[in-house]
Amino acid sequence: VLDALAQYIEDNREYILPDIMQHVLDCFYTLGHYPVAGDQFFSICTDIYLKRENLHMKGLNTLQMSLALNMYGHLTSNLIHDIFNITFLDQLDDEISECYSKAKYPARVRHMLMELNRAVCIDHPEEKIPWFHEKYCEELFQTLTVPNNAFNTEVHQVLSQVIGGPEVLRSNTRTHYYYLLDFEFVLDEENRPVPVNEYILSMEKSDARQNTDIENKPGYRRVALLLRKENSYCINSRQLLGYHQVERRHLEILGYTVIEVPHFMWYSMAHATYEDKILYLKNAIYSESYDESKVRV
Repeated sequence: VLDALAQYIEDNREYILPDIMQHVLDCFYTLGHYPVAGDQFFSICTDIYLKRENLHMKGLNTLQMSLALNMYGHLTSNLIHDIFNITFLDQLDDEISECYSKAKYPARVRHMLMELNRAVCIDHPEEKIPWFHEKYCEELFQTLTVPNNAFNTEVHQVLSQVIGGPEVLRSNTRTHYYYLLDFEFVLDEENRPVPVNEYILSMEKSDARQNTDIENKPGYRRVALLLRKENSYCINSRQLLGYHQVERRHLEILGYTVIEVPHFMWYSMAHATYEDKILYLKNAIYSESYDESKVRV
């Protein structure tokens, strides 16, 4: 169905309005689907927006479109600077002040702008767009609750058995640009866990607005272990949602080795016992022959 929508836009590009194009793009981004038409489809979407920019598109829709284009590597430099300038930001302020749904629309716009700001800073550092959502993210993180479910508890117990206790393992930590990690630890060149107090101070003192890479020592790995719950995937599918695909890519750019633990793998018959789960995590963390396709689906 999604590929048929992409084909329809490609065949009728001269009649498609930017709002319609944006909604289709947002479906692709949300579901993490890459269309068969690929680069040609995304180029057509960009052309539709640029050629019909006079047909006013809401600021929120522009942000959503840009975030989707960025995921697929088609966010242009011109579009980046069209968004991150005073004129467009003033337009967002006007929309927020005049919108009908004061309870939801301003929050959606602000959060979407943060996500796009983060994406541009990580994926396009050459554009030199400043990171200006530090305070917003600090306030947002204060409202988040610590995960307390069976999946998280079980993985924590097994991971502590494999890696070690709180002296080497951190849980519910945040990264530069405020991604939330379920678990984080560092391994040295011999795959031995590094005590938290040897790296946490330097990390906390670093400036997320200026540093996008983690300066690992030679041979060291900073590992981010992410739990992929049922709502991380499309319904009745093992297709990872677009947000989480982007999250994985950004963490890798920031210097992390990303290990994903899908709920359907953790609770599969192949990992029914405690010993099976220990072996599963050991293979994921230590084995050089570890096949990432087992968790990247």
